[in-house]
Amino acid sequence: MDFLLATSYRYSSSSSDSSTAAAIGMLVVYIVVAIGIRIVFGLITKHMNENKGYTGGFAWGFFLGLIGIIVVACKTDLRTYPRNNATAYSQNNAPSYTPPRANLQQPANDVADRIKKLADLHAQGILSDEEFETKKAELLSKM
Repeated sequence: MDFLLATSYRYSSSSSDSSTAAAIGMLVVYIVVAIGIRIVFGLITKHMNENKGYTGGFAWGFFLGLIGIIVVACKTDLRTYPRNNATAYSQNNAPSYTPPRANLQQPANDVADRIKKLADLHAQGILSDEEFETKKAELLSKM
């Protein structure tokens, strides 16, 4: 009877050893597959990040997985947008500014109003007769 107990104990302990070994084996496979998937996500995000003009990006995919890919996909593409305004508006690409041209002929109402203002200044004694006549002739020539 001791022989039967000893053999049954041996079989039961070996079956628990084999189930423990199987569980450890499955855990190792799970860890290897999980790390492999993380590496694939990391490489995808690194490639996407570098194609947009950024450096790195492996950690986004490795640690965040699919969320990291979404984050990198939403980043602005630096190749289409300049990094600072100095490079954006270099002399070759700068928008040219042309000041508005002076209206050589002023409307008659504007000239008449200006002559009235000059007459008021002349009447108050601020402008002399010479200054008034000079400015009036100048304004009349623009009409």
